[in-house]
Amino acid sequence: MGGGVKKLIACLHRLSRRVTVSLLAAEIRTDVRSEDIMRKGTKRQYSHEEYNEGTQMDEEGQRVVDYVYTLAKRRKTVRQFTSRPVDENEVITAVKTACQAPSGANAQPWRFIVVTDATRKRNIRKACEDGERAFYATVKGEWRAWLLARGFNWSKPFLEEAPLLLLVFSQENAPYAIPSVWLAIGYLLLVIEERGLGTVTYTPSSSQGVLDEMDIPEGWRLEVILPIGFSAEQHAKEPRRSLDEVLYINSWGHGLDVRK
Repeated sequence: MGGGVKKLIACLHRLSRRVTVSLLAAEIRTDVRSEDIMRKGTKRQYSHEEYNEGTQMDEEGQRVVDYVYTLAKRRKTVRQFTSRPVDENEVITAVKTACQAPSGANAQPWRFIVVTDATRKRNIRKACEDGERAFYATVKGEWRAWLLARGFNWSKPFLEEAPLLLLVFSQENAPYAIPSVWLAIGYLLLVIEERGLGTVTYTPSSSQGVLDEMDIPEGWRLEVILPIGFSAEQHAKEPRRSLDEVLYINSWGHGLDVRK
């Protein structure tokens, strides 16, 4: 596991402020190899003193926060991928990190499926495109114009062309399941970026075909499909709004004088 992932995981643990952490966090403090972590499932309970020590915002902590900001600023949506294979362990590391996200009532209402089989990917693509055809046949007005102006249509070749897919599910009856799972997805995206990989958060217009193809039990909802691979695109990241447009203090519309 690279030093960048270690720094990223350290910062995510600090930001989430969780006292119980897994052996994955312990790797940051020691020099345990990633393959050793894959074999061990024990957890360690950190003391209050250790935990507080690990959350102090010192110079090292500031560097970690700056590093996470750099990753977030750099990350962009990718829909075209090279044929270069992806090491599944990179995705497993991303999922291990995602599982450290906070969740409502600590229900941890997420499940993940890594899909590398070509036939499975083809079937998932077909199921999604069937739903997208129905969607694009009915969408109208400004939304349709926006989609077409950006070249979006029912065809989703990245579902088959990406070396692998990561399907993320939420447990329907768990408290705050959807926001909890999307917090975990945010963790996923940062690790995927840190490893030099690209993805798009694809949410199918209709997920039933995918649920059927993957034999998903009742009570689970498909939140997103992440095609993961090495980017074949050169486009720039879409612009972001400035902080003074989105950040208020004490009341709505009372903005800050943001100089950075």
